[in-house]
Amino acid sequence: MDDPGALVKFADQEQADTCYLTWTTTPWTLPANAALAVAPDAAFVKVQPQGSTGLLWLAEACLPILGVACEIRERLPGAALVGRRYQPLFPTSQTDNDRALRIYAADFVGSSEGTGIVHIAPAFGEHDYALGRQEQLPLINPINLQGRFTAELPALEGLWFKDADPKVLRDLQARNLLYRVDRYRHNYPHDWRRWTPLMNYPMEGWFMRTSQLRTRMMELNDEIHWHPPAIGTARFGNWLENNVDWSLSRRRFWGTPLPIWQSDRTAHIEVIGSIAELAKKCRLPEPLDLHRPMVDELTWPDADGGTMRRIPEVLDVWFDSGAMPYAQWHYPFENQAAFQQNFPADFIAEGLDQTRGWFYTLHALATAVMDRPAFRNVIVNGLVLDAHGEKMSKSRNNAVDPGTILQQHGADVLRWYFTANALPWENLRFREAGLTATRRKFFGTLENVYAFLATYANIDGYTGQEPDIAPTESMDRWILSRTHSTIREAGDALDRYATHAASRAIERLVDELSNWYLRRSRDRFWRKGDSAADQDKRVAYQTLHRCLEQIATLMAPIAPFFAEWLYQALHPEQRSSVHLCDYPTADPALVDPALEQQMQLARSLVTAALQLRNRARINVRQPLSRLLLVLPPAIHATAIDGIRALMLEELNIQTIHIQDSSSALVRYTAKPNFKKLGPTLGRHMQALTTAVTQLSPAQLLDYMEHGELTLTLQQDPITLGADDLQVQVHALQEDMQIEHTGEGIIVALDTHITPELLASGLARESVNRIQNMRKRNAFALTDRISIEYKATDQLDAALRQHAGWIRRETLARKLQPSEQPSGDHKAHFNIEQERLELAITRERS
Repeated sequence: MDDPGALVKFADQEQADTCYLTWTTTPWTLPANAALAVAPDAAFVKVQPQGSTGLLWLAEACLPILGVACEIRERLPGAALVGRRYQPLFPTSQTDNDRALRIYAADFVGSSEGTGIVHIAPAFGEHDYALGRQEQLPLINPINLQGRFTAELPALEGLWFKDADPKVLRDLQARNLLYRVDRYRHNYPHDWRRWTPLMNYPMEGWFMRTSQLRTRMMELNDEIHWHPPAIGTARFGNWLENNVDWSLSRRRFWGTPLPIWQSDRTAHIEVIGSIAELAKKCRLPEPLDLHRPMVDELTWPDADGGTMRRIPEVLDVWFDSGAMPYAQWHYPFENQAAFQQNFPADFIAEGLDQTRGWFYTLHALATAVMDRPAFRNVIVNGLVLDAHGEKMSKSRNNAVDPGTILQQHGADVLRWYFTANALPWENLRFREAGLTATRRKFFGTLENVYAFLATYANIDGYTGQEPDIAPTESMDRWILSRTHSTIREAGDALDRYATHAASRAIERLVDELSNWYLRRSRDRFWRKGDSAADQDKRVAYQTLHRCLEQIATLMAPIAPFFAEWLYQALHPEQRSSVHLCDYPTADPALVDPALEQQMQLARSLVTAALQLRNRARINVRQPLSRLLLVLPPAIHATAIDGIRALMLEELNIQTIHIQDSSSALVRYTAKPNFKKLGPTLGRHMQALTTAVTQLSPAQLLDYMEHGELTLTLQQDPITLGADDLQVQVHALQEDMQIEHTGEGIIVALDTHITPELLASGLARESVNRIQNMRKRNAFALTDRISIEYKATDQLDAALRQHAGWIRRETLARKLQPSEQPSGDHKAHFNIEQERLELAITRERS
């Protein structure tokens, strides 16, 4: 907010023409001034500003604040000013106190901010109050509990404290005690409900002497595992190190009444520790109502002839929060054994703002009462911000209604979005589009995988109760290995309270299950034939069922409702619950790191080759002749042998060749990243440019793989990091696309399409259109069909050439050309430059 930045003059008591200059953004506190403070080691000067007859004292480092040239008359250290007296700005009865209206030394005063001389109002500032207590200053407070000035200052009486700023400044201006006023924008505390300015205010209260527990609280804090650790050692640790006594009392009606009774005649007090003790004091039967106002009516005679009455204050609500571990068991009055079994808590979680709230009150009370920590582990949650990184607030109209979000997206989607998209202790920018993506990419993918299993299992009568068959297919062994690797990874992450790492590990497994295992295994679920094919199909069902079952148990702590649905769907005969299962543990016998590494290599190479297809704008349904690979020394050619067949099928490539060298495929050029390196290398840039042009292909390949290269330029070693060089790869052969993988492999795709390859591609495109027609017209997966078609010449030749394969893929008993195709369902298609008219009919037999 904008406040007046006022330079105020306090006149020296003995030298009327000399003033001590202060700077304040709270002019309303000036009537409560009790002292001035300086840094004793700072240099101060007495100056005469140009055009002025008066003299001013201020820190020498702060002279620019005057805004004009000035003549220095005297120079002293701050310590020499300590003890000097000055005249009151607003005389009150308390300014007659001999300790008031003096200059004091204070270590919190800076010598380069403001004027170096700080106005002290003990009633309205933490540092001011501490200095006031230290120096026995009067507590001057002309403002009541409503924030308005009292009759002690008639000129300001009734004014709300912030509204008094202009009047205070006008009064000082009239008395030549105001040097200048500027507007100053700064952070200022506001009421978060009404957004009105707040003030510090002195009030008497009851305190818990936590300062005596400081050392022990710090020792016990070392036993707590903080996530992230820096909160425990820095923010919370620093708070404990600078711990002050805890103000327990609040002057409110609602709240837990402080159990303190005081004599109305003497200062005698009694603290009551139980209902039984209170009932005995009052000579009343139990139970007693401990709420206000009933509890305030409970009294008993004082030994001195007075009456013991409860003090009016209630407890700080945070005391209730810190007492939670004991209150929930009504400890120590009952449930002692249950309490001991459950204290301290294994784990708690709350936001960063609870460092001085719940985290502290739990810790302070546990230290005082139990001499133990109240919790063993804590996650300090980050905040949920809006899409622009701003804290959500109703007043800013950027808050999201949780009820609406839960209704639209569901609790599990929201929980998963929170856990997977940020570390638990980092702030998260909330975007509703992220929920939609989570629902589609993760939960939608899982639903589709289960739907696939259920659809084909129902067709084949697979129940999941069949005897197990040991898998021999590499794809089955790989996905089982990945599942159990993920079980280990997710379990370790949750043990560390790293929920984000667990969520992301499960997401990767679901992606691999759907987009690699299931996609690569689809034809196994479609096979019909001999016993070997049936056994292979059963192993595929068994593997997919096991993986989904493990995923259900893995995700259950984070997405409990979806996990329960999936588990119930997989086990309809049991009517059990996933939440009654043990969290899964990895079976080391099923984990095969070498196989996982081999499959990861296959996926990396397939991804690179598919990128080359996209770059050449060649659909994956179009077969190509060859893929060429140049392997780095770390990868032997035999590593490709185990994945060759898989890659050929996945990429729709006829052959894969391993090249001894890249020299026949590519050439490399490189140049420095001038924008990045120019500011740091300077005079070496010309030499670097020359050296880079002379680098060998082997050096550039090594740089591309490791992201580092050291050169000597003008006898100075220069180390280049990632992105310091811009390396370009140029294919040497026509119809060749080149890509480098993260493993340092050169992938080259031959994009030349022969007539034979083109015919095969057209056949595949035609099958795609037929299958889409089946799906669009709700044909069952097992429905047999007949096809009539009309096609342009080249496409017609391709259909005739590949007719047998097309019939098998589409379950067509007839594939027949016709000048006027007839059938139950018709459609026209463009395939590249070709035209296709289709008519399909469901066979009735």
